[in-house]
Amino acid sequence: MKRKKSVTHYSEIKFEEITNKIIERIKNSINVYHMDFVNNYQADEIFKKFLADANKIFLSSNAKRIRGLIPVLIAKELSYDIESNQRYGVIIELLHFCSLVHDDVIDDGDYRRGYPSLNKVFSKTHAVLIGDHFMSESINYALQSKNNTKIVKLTTEVIKELITGIMMEKELKESNPCYDFYRSMAYKKTGSLFGLSFGLPFVDSDKLDLAMSCGRQFGFLFQIYDDYGDRDKDEGYENIYNILSEEDVKKICKSNFDELIGKCERIEIDPVLIDVVQYLQHYGYFSDIIIR
Repeated sequence: MKRKKSVTHYSEIKFEEITNKIIERIKNSINVYHMDFVNNYQADEIFKKFLADANKIFLSSNAKRIRGLIPVLIAKELSYDIESNQRYGVIIELLHFCSLVHDDVIDDGDYRRGYPSLNKVFSKTHAVLIGDHFMSESINYALQSKNNTKIVKLTTEVIKELITGIMMEKELKESNPCYDFYRSMAYKKTGSLFGLSFGLPFVDSDKLDLAMSCGRQFGFLFQIYDDYGDRDKDEGYENIYNILSEEDVKKICKSNFDELIGKCERIEIDPVLIDVVQYLQHYGYFSDIIIR
């Protein structure tokens, strides 16, 4: 019998320590897969001197691994194959790491997960190429998975969405304020990888499209939280708080979360969504923009 957490609104979600412990155990199991990947993947000699620093960031204990956790949580909830979904988690985390490396180049970031960012350790050119390397490794890893043709197809589509979203974000920095354009950007830039997280467990199911839609909507909310943290330093319209009032943003968050709960119920993963939110609340995410 599937778990049922009776929640109809975000404000009803309360943190449970047991949820955190369960998720931390899953996170540790995913990290074993990450370590196995790092120890076994092949790289040309010229890359090896750069990858030691990259792997420190990739394997950092400061990483929440939330994108990689979600497929495993869904698999546990629905009694799907755990090992396949752990591998899906690695694919997603490789793509996410690539995007972080490129973000640091674009934003001239200094630190990532407690370590100097690769664009500071090496040149920006080297950092871009290292990010590209991890992107190619995600495709290579996907080829070794079950349903590899479908997985690679979905992965490449998400990469294109992610790149488009980053381009749109740059447009927003200098364009006129437009909420619809912002929403489309957030769905692509942040929602694309979460779409993969929610979607890959359903790769052989007619629920795939709805699951990916759930992930994209969750990513939209995740992007708003990031904007909330940066609202006092961002000056462009890439931050929703420079487009809409704080009260309007709060209403958008509440309505989107309530809609998301309903969609997740249709594919029986609403308990997973609640677990993920509880876990993120423990790290300070979400609560202040929704129920503050």
